[in-house]
Amino acid sequence: MSFRSGRARLLWGLAGVALIALGAALVYPAFRPTPDPPRPWGLWVTTDGARVPDPRHMPDALLELAVVGQPECGRPTRVTGTLHGEQLDSVVGVRRRPHQLFLSLAHARILSAEARRSYAKRWRTMRIVRFRTVDTAQVRFQDGHPGDDTLEFRLEVTGIARRAGHRACYLTSPVLFEYAGDHRTWDEANGQGRVYLDTKAPRGGDRFDYAPLTDAIVTLRVPGQLPDRAWVDDDTLARAAETVLTCSGNVPGDDGSRSDYAIWRQLVTLPSCGSVQRFQANDAEGQLNRLIFIAGLVVSVGTALLIEALVSIERPRGPAAPEA
Repeated sequence: MSFRSGRARLLWGLAGVALIALGAALVYPAFRPTPDPPRPWGLWVTTDGARVPDPRHMPDALLELAVVGQPECGRPTRVTGTLHGEQLDSVVGVRRRPHQLFLSLAHARILSAEARRSYAKRWRTMRIVRFRTVDTAQVRFQDGHPGDDTLEFRLEVTGIARRAGHRACYLTSPVLFEYAGDHRTWDEANGQGRVYLDTKAPRGGDRFDYAPLTDAIVTLRVPGQLPDRAWVDDDTLARAAETVLTCSGNVPGDDGSRSDYAIWRQLVTLPSCGSVQRFQANDAEGQLNRLIFIAGLVVSVGTALLIEALVSIERPRGPAAPEA
């Protein structure tokens, strides 16, 4: 191929370079290094509701937690929770209706937080405070319907989701109990949270329970993506488009072993609901193959244009027309 001028050769070569760059840009996001998964975060949930004189009859409390990530992975994650409290009669113990809800998160940041009683229509904004290494959220409720101790909260959280490859996300669930799994993140959330209540919060922290949760059910999902079953361990159930974990704060009894560390050994193996799950779009592999094919075509055309611009000759100009 020949060119009429050096400018035409230059434009032809630039077009080839642009196509090569476009092809590389098409597949670059799919071949970026996959970052390490985030660590499970710690969540301490407590209220000022339980006052039981007999520790043998502690009230049960169940937390249902839903962690919903975003397909873009880096966007804030929606965390919603429902806290169910057991009603106790005056013979067994005394339980005041909770008037305050307090949350403390370690290794995660709270962008927004709201809470309400289950029968209420209006959400109340929770006061968010960054204290040392944890984020805290607190709200006070007004008196409502007698006998209903169910509380609900919803959070926008960052730091618990991360990209895990082409159209895939890591999503983490929180550690909810002190001993199970031998995690330290709950200790951090609880310890720093109690220091905040004792030193900074109105009325102090003596009105709040140390560890009111007895059971928890945690679900994780990312819209448009499916659980990667290679990441599902024995403590996790993969169900349709979500994963489900259950855990308990009950301490196991002695298994008959003479070892002084028998209970400690059992606690290390108990689930605490802290986990890292991987989700990926169902058509991620097919889309990646299509991108590679299209990028290959674009790069091939761009390379051909660039080679022509480099090796082709410039057409000489014709003789100037004679003057009249």
